[in-house]
Amino acid sequence: MAMLRFEDDARALITCGTTGHDIPNETNFWFQMGIEVYGTRGHLSNSLNQKLEIVNYKSVKTRVEESDWDKTWLAGEAAHLDAAALYAATPGRGHISCLSNSMMAFDVIMGIYASAGGEGRVTFPRRFDNTVLRRLGTRRKH
Repeated sequence: MAMLRFEDDARALITCGTTGHDIPNETNFWFQMGIEVYGTRGHLSNSLNQKLEIVNYKSVKTRVEESDWDKTWLAGEAAHLDAAALYAATPGRGHISCLSNSMMAFDVIMGIYASAGGEGRVTFPRRFDNTVLRRLGTRRKH
């Protein structure tokens, strides 16, 4: 379990593991994956190959999108390649897989490790180094 606090003071509690419920109507074992994130300003629920649901508590808006691998993977690959070509033509515009997006995802994962490693609530932005992983590895050996 990890508690995260972001720069704008939004907070999130994340629990990871294999204790989650089965995804209804999903027969493929490899698609039995999902994530639910609850924060102080809303929540997100995403089940692989089923749906994405985003709820904003302040605006009381809910957005639900279908998530179907069979229907969307080719369009997603094409969009990614189009974005790469656009970036090559106009580098100042940025790319969906840019380093800053990747680093934000890395920081959240490291924040989860830091919180699970005994640091409690983690505030972002924050720089992480290998001590977080070493400390977590030491705890798991005992």
